[in-house]
Amino acid sequence: MYTIDEASFIADGFYWEGTLSFHDDITENIVFPPASIPNEAQARDAVLEYISKTFDLPTFGEWTDEGYSHTGDVTSLKVFTSDLWVVEFEFKPSAPLVSNYHVTVENLSEGVYWEGEITLRGEVKEISFSE
Repeated sequence: MYTIDEASFIADGFYWEGTLSFHDDITENIVFPPASIPNEAQARDAVLEYISKTFDLPTFGEWTDEGYSHTGDVTSLKVFTSDLWVVEFEFKPSAPLVSNYHVTVENLSEGVYWEGEITLRGEVKEISFSE
């Protein structure tokens, strides 16, 4: 019996733990598939798709990348704008993948504000929404 503590590929987030028996039986203990959200633009699109479907909001236009800034000693902020919409991503930079982003989406003229998180595997968690 062989125990494989970790088989991973850090560049895409894949992680596997399990055992391999003498008779080629494989038992998986932990499996994390590769990341589906490796950058802020993909995270933005996934969050906006979730919000549009959940709250029946209009489609969004072209996005402008407003760049990065620092919000503290260890966190960064990435901002995208489209007309009156602003999407902000706060995160702790890590190489090669960010494990999760804290996201705010707002349109002050329409009174829409959404706050939540998205993981590198595309799991969206809503914290608050107001319209």
